[in-house]
Amino acid sequence: IDDIMKNSKIYNLFDFYRIIADKNDIQDRFDKKLLELSIDSGNMIIVLDGLDEVIAKMGTKFNISNFINSIFEDYTENLEKTKIIITCRDYFWEKNQFQPIKTMSLKPFDKVMADKYFKNFFGSDDNKYKNALKLANEFALKEDENEKIFIPYVLDMIKEDLLLDEINSKLSTKILLPNKITNDFIISKACEREIIKLGNLSIDDQVRLFIHIAVKYNGVLHEEHFPRIKSEFQQNSDSFIEKFAAHPLLEFKNKILKFRYDFFNEFFKNIKIVNYIKDNNLKSIDRDLAEIIIQHISYDGSLSKDIKKRLENTIVYDELKLEIYEFIEEINSNQSMDFLNDYMKKQLISSFFILLLILGKHNNIDDRTSIMKELFCNSEEVISDLCLINLHTTESFKPIFNFNNLKFNNCYFENYEYFTECKFNEKTFFKNTTFIAPLHRENINSNLNWNNIEITTCAIEGIVKFLQEKQQRLEEQDTDLRKDLKHIIKFFWSGSTFKSKTEEETLKKLRTYNQLLSKLLKQKVIIKTNITTKQKRNDYRYKIDPSFSNLRKIMEENDSCVEFEEIIKIIS
Repeated sequence: IDDIMKNSKIYNLFDFYRIIADKNDIQDRFDKKLLELSIDSGNMIIVLDGLDEVIAKMGTKFNISNFINSIFEDYTENLEKTKIIITCRDYFWEKNQFQPIKTMSLKPFDKVMADKYFKNFFGSDDNKYKNALKLANEFALKEDENEKIFIPYVLDMIKEDLLLDEINSKLSTKILLPNKITNDFIISKACEREIIKLGNLSIDDQVRLFIHIAVKYNGVLHEEHFPRIKSEFQQNSDSFIEKFAAHPLLEFKNKILKFRYDFFNEFFKNIKIVNYIKDNNLKSIDRDLAEIIIQHISYDGSLSKDIKKRLENTIVYDELKLEIYEFIEEINSNQSMDFLNDYMKKQLISSFFILLLILGKHNNIDDRTSIMKELFCNSEEVISDLCLINLHTTESFKPIFNFNNLKFNNCYFENYEYFTECKFNEKTFFKNTTFIAPLHRENINSNLNWNNIEITTCAIEGIVKFLQEKQQRLEEQDTDLRKDLKHIIKFFWSGSTFKSKTEEETLKKLRTYNQLLSKLLKQKVIIKTNITTKQKRNDYRYKIDPSFSNLRKIMEENDSCVEFEEIIKIIS
């Protein structure tokens, strides 16, 4: 995901292939055309596992509809030979959204499936089968009162006899939350097993080792790393590595020690972030931890939700807010944290701000704006050093702010697709600010315009297309408005003067201009008067208000005049 996020756009399958080929330094590789031919002819299977993570991380930067359509346009015409498998959580798209695709909804493991799983493995050994099923029931999740959901990796651990067959309610750990989070309970039990069977380290010390492997070695230890690990944990005995080589959460093959289940790598990195925040010393950050925070903290990703769940009710929000404020001040000082480049500092500022937003339950624009001002605003209503990077959501509420009457200096916006939906007015002003697309969603109106931005000091590449298109639309609307307004004025012009017209005639002749006529009446450019006639006791007439009588100039002399421009401004 981190490598994908560095790419400005993902258009088709080749873009995914190119990223992984670059990451693994593959020299003999497919070009775009050869990949298309190989897939279309059925010579390979493409598997995109977990596309929901890409959607969640990239937002509108990744257009799922265009991506799926590109498969049919570039890689296949009939799907007879093409083999492409995509996995994605179903709440990220509608199953009927892409009709040509054959879809299959995967059910969670229920009791029947768990039963078949153990029977298939244990065969005729009825005692092992019954004990395994009993233990699986202890670890099952309760979806409702009648049905339990079984976690596949837990069934695998039970099958391999990697969990204790006795469930204790008290587990000695200060790092994990076994009474609150299911995975923590399972990991605690697996670590407890190692203490009982092999006299291993305490649960928390085992977890600290797993965190270290995840953070420093990205989940994979090679044999040459073993002496360093022993030194880092002040362990001299060779049995230290041997004990972990047989650990239920690890797998030792070909002189490589890694996590048995790949999601543990991100799981333990999350634990590291949580412990770091709980320690109330944000300035203790190093480069490895900074990179993990940048990758893991987002507005509503699964990793962020886990962090939120672990921090809720365990921190004082206002104290964390103050510490983050001081941390941002430290980052922005020139002498601070030289091991981070300028872009990583911006990413960290954004990540910690987003963390406060998700922890503080800021679900309305006023609350979000308030916390933004607390962190980045001085007494002169100037927002300084605000950074918003990769801020988007799959939820219904939008993470937008009220920028009315605020000035911005030295700010940075990147991949924040709701930016143009924030509130702007004529006093909103940006200078020394960078804009990197995407910052706008299609078919969305915005009050942002060129007058809000100091072009000479801002990097506007990411917003210039939106502003140009808006300017073009405004000019077209202005041209149409001028044309329509002149048509209405001309209707009242007769014999070198403005005449009043009956209501019936006016509404009939100007029926295609109803909306503009209503605005002119509301602004009293055209006035409606009551008169008495022979045919009707009460009748109405419409006329140009005398204060706008100089509009005659556009009928006799010029294309415009002061009064005409005044009306254009009022109506616009």
